[in-house]
Amino acid sequence: MDSKTISVQSLQRAFLLVEILARHPAGLTLGELTLRSRLHKSTTHRLLGNLIALGYVRNRGVYMLTPRLFELGCHVMEGRPGAEAARPLLRDLSARTGETAFLSVREGDEGLCVHKVESPTSNARAFSLGQRFPLYCTAMGKSMLAALPEQEVRAVWERLSVSAHTPRTITRIGELLTDLRRVRAQGYAVSYGEYFPGVASVGCALPSADAAFSVCCPIGRLSAAKLAEMSAAVKAAREAFAALSHPL
Repeated sequence: MDSKTISVQSLQRAFLLVEILARHPAGLTLGELTLRSRLHKSTTHRLLGNLIALGYVRNRGVYMLTPRLFELGCHVMEGRPGAEAARPLLRDLSARTGETAFLSVREGDEGLCVHKVESPTSNARAFSLGQRFPLYCTAMGKSMLAALPEQEVRAVWERLSVSAHTPRTITRIGELLTDLRRVRAQGYAVSYGEYFPGVASVGCALPSADAAFSVCCPIGRLSAAKLAEMSAAVKAAREAFAALSHPL
């Protein structure tokens, strides 16, 4: 194995450890990381030492990520004019509905929450910043899928490991395609507790189709009037963003 191959392999393994630690914010021991990464203990220890030296990992009895990656992510989003333009629209969306509002982007076959405005009156379980989520069972995800041709939706579905997060999760491609036709017709997507139990959300894709706004509330609060209010609000936010002509 030449030095170039070794360097690429080391980089891949280091990122593997970073991704594992990102899913365990409270930290993991060396043994736990070794088990989850399936790397040799000595290799895991060496790579962690390099990550600590670079400032991405700290050891406080357990290994955990530092805020360094969050800092880099913030720089990436701040460098996008559309992200800055979306912030006041999210604040208005939250104020108008009284619910927590979100901005997400499509990353491959998943969604990624990149900004949110918390509502002081909403107690619904919600996405965390930087959280990835499935496209097929969330309002933001379904609104982005609905903007794609059906053939591309099928291709995305085939690449996924579809699982039922709640009893309401759509797990059949036929049901999803029917739901997406409804989304296209009405201009917004709804998730009735399909990802978070007891939480309803309404989402609307932005013009680029690879980003979306949404708001969420406890499912028991989603009356017909509340649905009309939330759907009108996310569609208005979409139109306001479209008028700004800023890509995300």
